[in-house]
Amino acid sequence: MLMGLMCGVAVELYQSFRVHLPPLPRMLWDWTQIAAACVALVWAWVKQHRAIREKMLDPPTPEQAWIEKRYGTQRGQNLGRALFLPALLVLPVVPRSSPGASAR
Repeated sequence: MLMGLMCGVAVELYQSFRVHLPPLPRMLWDWTQIAAACVALVWAWVKQHRAIREKMLDPPTPEQAWIEKRYGTQRGQNLGRALFLPALLVLPVVPRSSPGASAR
């Protein structure tokens, strides 16, 4: 639910910026975003693949694995809670605009 909320806010902010661009810069901006997303996808996959390979070459002891699992899970929960509160404050303020809406 939190991920959906954050994605919705991000898309709304992106659309509010994008609709004000003229057609040519908008097209260039879209293609730049597509290229950046593809590069980020490949970079993240390579980085994760290398991290998994390193972990398999030097596996942790059972105690290290238990500690990592315990604290890794707790960090994720705290981060989710920390992001949820500002989203509750910002979401009602985000303007909802559509490309066909007229200015008043």
